[in-house]
Amino acid sequence: MEREYIPHIDGLRTIAVMSVFLFHLGIQGIIGGYLGVDVFFVISGYLITRILKDAAAAGSFSFFSFYARRIRRLFPALIVMTALCLLVGIAELSPLRLVELATSGIWSLLSASNFYFYLNNGYFDAAAENQIFLHTWSLALEEQFYLIWPIIIYLLVSLIASRGQLVFIVILCLFGTQLSFWATAIDPSMAFYMMPFRTAEFALGALLCWLPSLGLNRWFTELVAAIAFSALILSLLLIEGSDNFPGTIVLIPAVATSALIYFGHQSKLVETTLSNRLSTYLGRISYSLYLYHWPVIVFYKNHTMKPLLPTDQFIIFFVATALAIASYHFVEKPLRRSSQFWPDSKRVALVFCSGVALVAAAFSYLVREDGLPQRIPEKFRAVITDVEKEKGSRFELYREMCGQRGWDDCDALSDDKKNVIILGDSHGPDALNILKPFWPDAHYVLMSANGCPPMTLVDFERLVTKKASQYDSCLDNTEKLSSADTFENVDMLVLSAQFSWYTPAEFDQFLSAANLPSHVELIIFEQAPSFTDDIPDIVFSFTKPFGLERYTAQFIEPNTWSYRDTLQEIASKWNATLLPKTSFFCGRGRGECRLFYGEENKLLTYDRHHLSVASAYELGAYLKTKFPSLVHN
Repeated sequence: MEREYIPHIDGLRTIAVMSVFLFHLGIQGIIGGYLGVDVFFVISGYLITRILKDAAAAGSFSFFSFYARRIRRLFPALIVMTALCLLVGIAELSPLRLVELATSGIWSLLSASNFYFYLNNGYFDAAAENQIFLHTWSLALEEQFYLIWPIIIYLLVSLIASRGQLVFIVILCLFGTQLSFWATAIDPSMAFYMMPFRTAEFALGALLCWLPSLGLNRWFTELVAAIAFSALILSLLLIEGSDNFPGTIVLIPAVATSALIYFGHQSKLVETTLSNRLSTYLGRISYSLYLYHWPVIVFYKNHTMKPLLPTDQFIIFFVATALAIASYHFVEKPLRRSSQFWPDSKRVALVFCSGVALVAAAFSYLVREDGLPQRIPEKFRAVITDVEKEKGSRFELYREMCGQRGWDDCDALSDDKKNVIILGDSHGPDALNILKPFWPDAHYVLMSANGCPPMTLVDFERLVTKKASQYDSCLDNTEKLSSADTFENVDMLVLSAQFSWYTPAEFDQFLSAANLPSHVELIIFEQAPSFTDDIPDIVFSFTKPFGLERYTAQFIEPNTWSYRDTLQEIASKWNATLLPKTSFFCGRGRGECRLFYGEENKLLTYDRHHLSVASAYELGAYLKTKFPSLVHN
């Protein structure tokens, strides 16, 4: 049954996809662009409910036909996009990144990538920037909605009178809002990625299918449309992503979108802005544009390994739009309407399963083959393929130490040895790897926690958000360090941390509040060299026979050298010893950093800044010759 075309809905799709695209491009002033996904959710709730409600009322409802239409609409373009990303990934990505692509690709094809990214990455985390299929989380969430919603609508229309149906949908909107608010307070990432906590957005769209047409005054309609349009645009510009999202703030763009759908056909404003030819065309290609925009961004940034300039943003926009146009006209449109390609629902199921199975098998092969390391020149192969092993080896010395003492007593102080307390964040284990092999007789205690350098409780409340994953453990650690007797039997205090949101000023405040006993010696490490990309990826992108260190220098973070003078001042103030990290590995200037260490040529770091065991050992050996009695008994 042909349904009336609603042009302003395509216009809303244009706003949705463009806001997401520009947000991901890093265009200034569009800090709420990620909310475009919520506009899509409201539109889907309306359109899908409209289809299902009409079919159920007419007695032509068929689950199989509905799912066949959804498959024809969504999966051909998705399968082609994932297959193209696979081919580009083989050419562009390091083995570790290729395995990540393949693993998330399988989850994407199975409409479960929101679960994968919930378990592995927060949407706003820095690590998520490298995930090629991150954007498919919303597609997976919608597809899960499609599994459940037809059953609800069929039972609703079949068993309940019209007024009762409206009441049910209103209750569902209210319940979904409360559910989202509750989940955001407990686990923001779960509330963001999981379908049940987006119920209110789908239900708000669905609610429109039960609202009667109102013959409202023209000026009133224009006023409501103008308010809704302004609210939507302002939310896309101003609502910053945070740990309080989605919560209830998502209702602003969701309600605004619902109002524009409902009043759009009566409003000249909506007709002018959303129903023009450009808006409706971009809306028609919005699905393909959404599919391609993020992979193009990630692959481009991976290839250039530099921040995006306006020229880069324009190139990405052009390439992604061209791919979307091609996808719409040569994949989406022909296959969705082709009666020859899939004349019945059984053929749809066969083609769908075959396509998914074929691409998933290719992804599985890449995972099984560890990302095809044979693509890498032999001299770099070992250092790139051992990434996860080398990352894990940073903690071997700590595990061995605690295993010998017993894990329950690992943090206990010694009665007869020099007690050395290591403070810091995730760089704490690096200090242990530097010091313990060369001064093994001391008793080391690691009182560091990921993302939780030493700070006062006042600074903790200011710097660490309550929604942070490490909030509870960090609070425990901070309270322990704030205890008056924590350092009473300590002989030496060592700081090993990275400075960005946490600065030397916070460490200075901590020392002032700690009121250390006069006998406690203090050692402060410089921060480690920090790079804009993971070193294994930088090495993988290098294709020349020499000059790797010089090539890598362009990826050093500008703030790598920023705090050395400040740390020297703090060291002088507290009569502490300042020990090198960056100045040892990279010299005192802003030059090249030495990348390979030890007989096996291990990398300086296997991520962006944590020292490898080999580089930590070499620094320890240097310090042993320079300061032989650094950790004396």
